[in-house]
Amino acid sequence: MEAPFTPHLSRRAAGLPPNAFTDLLPLMSDPTVAVLSQGVPPSSTFPLSSATFCLSDGSSVSLDAARMALAQRYPQFAWEELRDWLHRHVATLHRPPCAGWAVCLAAGSTSSLHILFSALADRGDCVLVEEHTFTAALDILASAGIRAVPVALDEHGLLPASLDAQCAALAAEGLSPRFLYTIPVGQNPTGSRLPEARYAEVYAICRAWGLSIIEDDPYFYQQHRADDDGDGEVPGLARLGKSYLSVDEDGRVVRLDSFSKILAPGFRIGWVSGAPAFVRLYDAHAFISSQWGCSLSMMLLSQLLAQEGWFEARVRELQRTLRARCRALVRAAREHLGERVSFRTPPAGMFLWCTFNGTPPSTRELIAAMRQHGVCVLPSSFTSATKTDSCASVRLSFVLDDAQLDEAALRLGQLVDQVEARAGDAS
Repeated sequence: MEAPFTPHLSRRAAGLPPNAFTDLLPLMSDPTVAVLSQGVPPSSTFPLSSATFCLSDGSSVSLDAARMALAQRYPQFAWEELRDWLHRHVATLHRPPCAGWAVCLAAGSTSSLHILFSALADRGDCVLVEEHTFTAALDILASAGIRAVPVALDEHGLLPASLDAQCAALAAEGLSPRFLYTIPVGQNPTGSRLPEARYAEVYAICRAWGLSIIEDDPYFYQQHRADDDGDGEVPGLARLGKSYLSVDEDGRVVRLDSFSKILAPGFRIGWVSGAPAFVRLYDAHAFISSQWGCSLSMMLLSQLLAQEGWFEARVRELQRTLRARCRALVRAAREHLGERVSFRTPPAGMFLWCTFNGTPPSTRELIAAMRQHGVCVLPSSFTSATKTDSCASVRLSFVLDDAQLDEAALRLGQLVDQVEARAGDAS
């Protein structure tokens, strides 16, 4: 039995025919079948025969001839082990209550957003997003002619009352938003982590207004708790907490995860999980676009993840590193920026959101000052769901080492001095 919620589909998605190769794939994967339907070079001409990869911890993993042959085929032939591992992982971590939930591979989160946005909304539709959000998501919506309606944030993330108020305001205009797009953990750009009680509140509001939820959660594993005073153990995998997928009884949530923010972006592999209607929809669109990602990455990742405890160890190392570097940037910001900016130490993600206490510069002024002082930050005008040229805040990442972070904060302090001086002259 499938979940009761039926997502609204765009005209493009509604008109997409079934993938004709779905029925052929089992035959094409059967070694006893004489396959005359494929359109690939003879496998004997594939250039790679095997490979050994040296890992940063000194160990290694290998792809033998059989696995390397699959790594050079289309993703449908390479994803089985990785998809099975991800299904078990999602079941353990989120325990989705939605009937028939499923998982599929994706070519990273940005590709996934492009597919889902175009499948769930048409040009002229409106959708709900956090007032500051992922720049690429805003660009995708703008290019598709989809209106992004901002929902207010506080220091903990999306505000349920603002979400409900925006839905009511749109209804008064005769408009029905197609979905809520949200980054609940390590929110990009603010670094907040949604409190567990808010998941149920937001979910109830989306249920009342008939909304799908696109849960874009690439920073979920980056919960370093740098905002805690102590140096207790990092969460690892066991203490990551709730997700929208974990409270999804109706089948209205489609969740996006990515190895880009856990291991490395060059793998170009993520995963989509949620109600079967969403996963089937995603698969159908991926077939005619990104093709789910790189087969070689899939085969390599399946070998890495098959090593007992390897993924947990990598997540813990990432969390410990981000905690230390976040605290290093906070110390440097306090020393070099002082009272000229305001910020909160984030509990997750890789970003420190700093708000100017003085007159904010324009985007052009800020970029010119960055060039002059040799420092690069992300202006808040890039992340604002409301078009503006004013940069009231900037997003700083803390992925550099301690010495580099200190130097960067020093340069940023000089930049702020210049910006404030020019604002004073103008007044």
